[in-house]
Amino acid sequence: MPSPTASPTHGAGSIRLGFHLDEEAFPGDEPSPGLRSVHAENAEGDGHEFRALALQGFLVSYSLIKFIWARARDDGVAATLFEYLGVMTTVAIRAEVLVIGGGNVEIAPDGCSVTKGPIADYLHELSDRMGHCVWMVQRSGTWGVDLRDTGTSRLEGRIDPEKVTVVPIEGTFRGTFQNWFHFIRYALQRPYAVFFIAAFVTMTPLQPFMKFFFRRSATYLAGDYELMVEQPSSPRWPGWKVLSRYCWESAMRHADFVIARGSYLAKIARRSNARVIETLPMGHMLGAETCESRELAPDQERHVLYIGLLINSKGMSDLLKAIRLISDRRPEPKIILDVLGDGADRPGMEAQCSELGIESQIHFHGWIDSAEQMTGYFSTAHALVMPSSTHPEGVPRSIDEALVRHIPVIATRIAGVPDEFEGGEVLLVDRSAPEQMADGIEAVLFDPAIRIQYIEGAARRRDRWEGFGSAAEQHAAYLFGESPRPAQFPPPRLD
Repeated sequence: MPSPTASPTHGAGSIRLGFHLDEEAFPGDEPSPGLRSVHAENAEGDGHEFRALALQGFLVSYSLIKFIWARARDDGVAATLFEYLGVMTTVAIRAEVLVIGGGNVEIAPDGCSVTKGPIADYLHELSDRMGHCVWMVQRSGTWGVDLRDTGTSRLEGRIDPEKVTVVPIEGTFRGTFQNWFHFIRYALQRPYAVFFIAAFVTMTPLQPFMKFFFRRSATYLAGDYELMVEQPSSPRWPGWKVLSRYCWESAMRHADFVIARGSYLAKIARRSNARVIETLPMGHMLGAETCESRELAPDQERHVLYIGLLINSKGMSDLLKAIRLISDRRPEPKIILDVLGDGADRPGMEAQCSELGIESQIHFHGWIDSAEQMTGYFSTAHALVMPSSTHPEGVPRSIDEALVRHIPVIATRIAGVPDEFEGGEVLLVDRSAPEQMADGIEAVLFDPAIRIQYIEGAARRRDRWEGFGSAAEQHAAYLFGESPRPAQFPPPRLD
């Protein structure tokens, strides 16, 4: 298959899901002429690249010396020097692939590290394909959800220590320097690397050295950072937005290529790096059975499903109002909303259910990670709703989890969702518009023609994934410099 031609907009080497790269694009173990040309292209422009690299090198050196000196005053000079010389020169585990971020872990009662099932599957498969994996990851949840010291394991993705070594990322200011030492410790082994940006931005001063440390590195963009910096919870001190954008874009600019979740994020990524691939959803979803509930009896109870964090930016307040509106229009049959997830704003949402008088219709189930339990909720669902209002979404995995089962989806037009589902696979509504959401849910649940239309749209989405391998297989192929098997991907879509 001929290689894609460069477009004036996206630059040479732009790739979409399913591209077959030039033979010299990812050959062997060393950076290729194709990659060197991309690095040179990224370094061109206003001529400040070298000065920026020198400045960041100085800041790294100064910060590390200052941190070690502070430790030396507390712990003693000799103890401190031996500690950090030991970290830098003694490596117990050989890292063939280094992964930073991508989720979080909690410690199960038996001491085992556990995470979400799809993430554990991804890491284990990456290890099977590439060698031992070192995963630097936070031990506390994000967006206000704390997964530590729960006493029970709500997550079922058990990490196999024979395949994956978990290295905790510290969230404190002092811990940032400890993260840098761990990063350098494993980087000196020259592994392959995958960086999930949200966790990697704290290592911005080290990013210019990625080309020297790693055999090949990829940065994973899973969310819209432009929308993220506009969040009400974001810092408001002067220069925050500029610095935040710089950190995210630096992580993409210094990687050999960027992995983007969906076409919208791929377009954003190409501003910083010409080499972008659209990734498959994590996990192996095609083993799921389809739910052929095309026709619903007039008096049949309807079940709507929500999966995700319970925070205000996710639009749950709009979804609850929509359920109230539909109930007013159609008192019978009863509509049940199953909520799978947890978060800092759950108490307020439960209070809103009482205020709206729909508490008997809204069932909060908490975090569900059991594949068997998830299958049970999907098997009874007649529609899934993704109601995000301001949350910086990429392409939520829950949408594809429903579509591959032929479950109709109602989603808001936010971030990458409208670009990814422009073919009518999903019923799109405006964000922060409860009446529109109510109209969409009601149509899918009670209008047979519309219901069949979106079930068929879901089937088209499943057909697109048929024959694929997995995200880990795709990422390993590009890191190794191989083109994925031709039968594995659909024909390329050019912008």
